[in-house]
Amino acid sequence: MFKRFLANQWFRSTVSAGCLLTGWLLAAPLSVHAETNFIPPEMDYGVETVSLESSVTEFEDETVPESFTVPNDPLDSPFPVPWQWLIETQQEFSSKGTVGQRYYRSQALLSPDGKYAAYTRISMIATPELHESQATSVMFLENLQTGELQVIRPNSPLAKHLHDGENQENEPGIMSILMPVSWSSNGDRLLSRQMEGFFSTSDVTDYAVIWERDTNQTTTVTPTPKPQDHETAILLGWNDNNSSEVLFKSGMLGDEDWPVVAVTPQGNTLLAKDADSVTYGQLVTRSWTGSQILQ
Repeated sequence: MFKRFLANQWFRSTVSAGCLLTGWLLAAPLSVHAETNFIPPEMDYGVETVSLESSVTEFEDETVPESFTVPNDPLDSPFPVPWQWLIETQQEFSSKGTVGQRYYRSQALLSPDGKYAAYTRISMIATPELHESQATSVMFLENLQTGELQVIRPNSPLAKHLHDGENQENEPGIMSILMPVSWSSNGDRLLSRQMEGFFSTSDVTDYAVIWERDTNQTTTVTPTPKPQDHETAILLGWNDNNSSEVLFKSGMLGDEDWPVVAVTPQGNTLLAKDADSVTYGQLVTRSWTGSQILQ
């Protein structure tokens, strides 16, 4: 879905260049053929403010129309990113004509055995113009017995680009957000949703990020699209029929019926008939511990 331009630059799809928010384009509910037995509640967030970096006197008004209801998630995901918070933050700095930074701290997802907790810190760099704002994240995995803290890093295109790049400021409009979704039934694997794309475009999709406790290895997978197709994927959870696979809803924007597919840890994509998604773990509000500056 994402293409690389020369000199380490990314360019965005022109499918919906006139749209102000990805969520507007994708707000209409899509047919879901799988069910999940766990829907995360609204997540808590912090309101830490970083001092303003610059002031802009002239800017394009990209505020949300009053008559429009902001969706909970740009992909109508059962595991939403804090989309309303992102938009409210954008509106705040857009109305001021300034640039600033805010942080959102998610709830922790505890493993079934109570030994691990996974949680996310999202950074929003808001500018007066939405297509120049950025939303990135760091997801922490904490060993509750030893206090050891590590960062889970996806290998999806934009996340890898940001990690390998030296200057994030050269990536305006980027969204790269990793959120914990589910543990396995015995807590030996963690499934997370990596949503990435660009503000003000239809260029957005999900990846599944799987962390293995025994090997401490992380795998990133997504449905394999047909040649020359630009499909969007929405993560649904583990496959209840095969615990090693993850389920996605995958299709083209504008199509009404999206099939549910199962993706193996090796990246193979299979049509999932009569499949249900399942998730495990408990969401709790925790005081953050350990270092929060790991990158």
